[in-house]
Amino acid sequence: RGEEFARRRTREGLENAVQEYGRAVAVEPAYADAWAGLAAAWAALGQFRFADSRLALPKAKEAARRAIGIDRKCGRAYGVLAYCMSIDVHEWLGAEPYFHSAISISPQDPDVRLWYAAYLSKRGRSAESIRQLRAGLERDPASLVLNLQLAAEYFLEGRTDDLRSQAREVLRLQPFEAASHL
Repeated sequence: RGEEFARRRTREGLENAVQEYGRAVAVEPAYADAWAGLAAAWAALGQFRFADSRLALPKAKEAARRAIGIDRKCGRAYGVLAYCMSIDVHEWLGAEPYFHSAISISPQDPDVRLWYAAYLSKRGRSAESIRQLRAGLERDPASLVLNLQLAAEYFLEGRTDDLRSQAREVLRLQPFEAASHL
């Protein structure tokens, strides 16, 4: 349930995701994936300003560290910790090694690819960002956020033809989503 709520990327969806993951870790405190999901939901709440990031990001980092402490092979936990670091102005430059760990453990996780791509974009490394987004789209071709981020990268790179093509694909996939028309 937590995953389904988190995919909605709305305030209500993310708040429900936090509740569902919270229930999961209460029932099974050694469930690393639930801790990683909880971390991702808290991070998104802070990132999208649905919650005070000064409160949400520390909760996200703590949940990610708990997941890593439980299972050092939980790539999503490394990915969400890197994501949290990448949106923290004081830590963002130190996030890349955690992204590398996440990808080496879980190369098929589209969220890790998305988070790393966003980080690479902030670093001005659009070509690498595009490679990460394409890798994520191989696993989840209908992902609105991956497709939107790819369109944004094409825009930043000045790749007008690729941007037009990608924008059409986003509209085809999600015609009723406002962000698709943007």
